[in-house]
Amino acid sequence: MDQPVRFLATDPLDQVYAITSGNELQQYSRTGKLLYTYQNFRHGDLGWVDASNPLNILLFYPAFGEVIVLDRTLSEVALLNLPEFGLWDVPAIGRSGDNQIWLYDPVQTLIRKINMKGEFLVEGQPLSLLLPASPQPEWIVEREQKVYLYDPNLGVLVFDVFGQFLKTIPTPGMEGLRVGNEQWSYLKDGAFFIYAPMAQQSYPLTLPEPAVAVFFQGNRLVLQTETGFAVYAIQ
Repeated sequence: MDQPVRFLATDPLDQVYAITSGNELQQYSRTGKLLYTYQNFRHGDLGWVDASNPLNILLFYPAFGEVIVLDRTLSEVALLNLPEFGLWDVPAIGRSGDNQIWLYDPVQTLIRKINMKGEFLVEGQPLSLLLPASPQPEWIVEREQKVYLYDPNLGVLVFDVFGQFLKTIPTPGMEGLRVGNEQWSYLKDGAFFIYAPMAQQSYPLTLPEPAVAVFFQGNRLVLQTETGFAVYAIQ
């Protein structure tokens, strides 16, 4: 792809989702073919895509606190307005393992799991009582029965699937941090690294071309570059 990208996501089917500078969501096949597009100007800028379930894709428009669900062809199937349920200024949402929604509630300083009816299913502890500062998270994801909330200043906050806070993983100097099931990737001082959370070790990663973020897709490496994205086989 040769077009500036604001955000990149991947799914378990090796498909790639790109938010362009024109606020359009584009879905690409494993072979790089453009499959479908989605564009909606009614809700402000599209800030986040969670494609961990490729049949039920979450879009988040933070300015209006709106979550849109798309099907596999990027057709709109549901809309959730978070302020209608007393959830204001939510900075991050993500898909849960049981196909619900994780979010960070900045008013109560806790994570919640809700459904598309706006019903609260899980509520964590107020983090203002546990941490030196209230989180200002960029994203929240669930991977392998753990929930990760990322604040560049505090690090990665780790929770169990019942919303209970477990620990903080410091991330000083890390940029473009992406969390996978077994390995993470990040940029630091102009170089990319793989982080193995189980071993708590980082390893340098040599890239075939410069990138601003890195994703692992099985035996493939997906790079978000200055001009779009590129896919390489891992030898």
